[in-house]
Amino acid sequence: MKQRVLVIGNIYGRKDWKQIIEKETGRGNTLCLFLGNYLASVDISSGEMLRNLREIIEFAYADPFSCKLLLGRHDMQYFPSRHGNAYYATTMHRRLLDKEAKELFRKWEGFFEPCFQLDSTLFTNGPITNSWMRTFKTSRKYKKYERDYAGKPLGFILQDQFEKQNIAFVYNDRQNSSPLLSCANDCRTRDDCFRMYSIEQIYSSSDDKSYNHISFSGSDLKTVPIVVSGVEENTPYIILEV
Repeated sequence: MKQRVLVIGNIYGRKDWKQIIEKETGRGNTLCLFLGNYLASVDISSGEMLRNLREIIEFAYADPFSCKLLLGRHDMQYFPSRHGNAYYATTMHRRLLDKEAKELFRKWEGFFEPCFQLDSTLFTNGPITNSWMRTFKTSRKYKKYERDYAGKPLGFILQDQFEKQNIAFVYNDRQNSSPLLSCANDCRTRDDCFRMYSIEQIYSSSDDKSYNHISFSGSDLKTVPIVVSGVEENTPYIILEV
């Protein structure tokens, strides 16, 4: 039986996700997957963004098996690393958000993931790069854990690197040091997007026409049939069956 998945693009502090869920899902048979960037905006107040993120967390907490929250590049600057500090500051960083955002992410850290893989479909906030994959596969770290990774899906490798190896640069602009790039860099790095025959990637991206849409990368997207594709105000979403 196929899984119905509602994928919601970058939030950017907006509440459009509520209308999307109300309109497009019966919740009980649908997995709701947020692609992240909850705390990034040029026109929404810090307080409003925090309230919106709390509501998203409450939504996920009510039924964690039917909702997945991914981390975006702009969320990482408030997310606690395994050493207790946030990773680094990026564009649209707000000092007014620092304390409350870090406390919120620290409290609900277990609800946020760097990626999510369902069968052969991998969901992330940004595209995986060939540059990072080449660097990773020639590193001592990869050789050391190669036995553990044998036969494991790509999503497992990213999760393991994030959770156990304390990658402090999960979302960055340097292709050789970061598994995922920001959606804002998608146009510049399109040729560097990692492709695997058996994997389809779905991630948020931007181009000359839109700063927020959902992109696909894979050998045969027919294996990921899109049932619905739409935009609610400024937030894109798709519904697919995996």
